[in-house]
Formats: sequence, C-alpha cells, structure tokens
Amino acid sequence: WLSDDKYLIVDEAWTLLKSPATARFIENVSRTARKTRLSLVILSQQITDLAGATGAAILAQASYKICLHQDAEAVRRAAELLGLNAREVELYGSLRTVAGIYSEFLVKPPFSSGVARLVMDAFSYWISTSDPADRKLLDALMAKIEARGLSGREALRTALIEASVLAPRGASARAGK
Repeated sequence: WLSDDKYLIVDEAWTLLKSPATARFIENVSRTARKTRLSLVILSQQITDLAGATGAAILAQASYKICLHQDAEAVRRAAELLGLNAREVELYGSLRTVAGIYSEFLVKPPFSSGVARLVMDAFSYWISTSDPADRKLLDALMAKIEARGLSGREALRTALIEASVLAPRGASARAGK
C-alpha cells in the first residue's frame, strides 16, 4: 500500500482545527503525507480558518492552493496568509460565480498562479449542489419516484436525471424563467 496513491480529504476542516488534538493530527499528516504517497486535501469556507501556527504549517506543506470567490476583506487576509503578490490579489478579487453555469477559482501552484473556471454539466451540478431550493426540488422528485416503487440508489439516480432535465442550471434558475 505504500506505493499506491492515496487521498485524505478533510471537508469543513475549520471544525477539526478548533480542537488541539485533531489540529495536531492534521498538521502531522500535512508534514508526513508525501512519504506514503498521500495527498492531503483541506477544505474550509474561509482562508482565515488556517490562521495560526497549525494553519501556517499546513499551508507551508501545500504544493497547490485553490481559492474560491470571497469578499474583499477575505481576499486581503488571504493575501497575507498565502503571500500573494499584487497580481494574484487582483486575480483573486476578480473571481466570479454564476450559479448553475460556472465558478472561477484562483490556482496557486509553486511557481505560478492563474484563474480557472469550473463548468459543470447538469448531472454533475445536481450531484454536488447544496442550494436549499435544489435540495427541495430533489426531495420532491425523490418522493414521486419512491411512490412509483423505486428506492435507494436507483431512486436517487432517477431523481438526479429528472432534475438535470427539468432544471439543468438549478431550481432557482428554473423559477426565474
């Protein structure tokens, strides 16, 4: 298993970084992950969640940093934490998201930086959305599908396909028609 690529994805990392024990664990993993071909992915809502000694250690070990759209104050604080230059701050501040269509993000590998755009097909959008209006529509579709006798994964797959056709850019975009 040492020669296999592995991934540890920590979503909502801010919750774990609040505890000294789990923060220490994540820091240790960030410092030793490469030895076992482990890629550590830390996800959090705000870059300021990585402020402090533990966050600095994690950021120092991170080859790639990916930042989604934030308000101007968060961009300013990110500039300090990530050591962004003026051009990177400008790029970060220019990020846009158009719900259901695309989301831009700043990519900062070791020797460059740039903006990338994630454009998702309708099915992928519905798999990953957390929008409350989308969840409500998906729940309604699930109820109808379960009433037809499907359940479990098959019901979910069918609901996702139907949602993709009915509202390819999300429930809110559909309501605006």
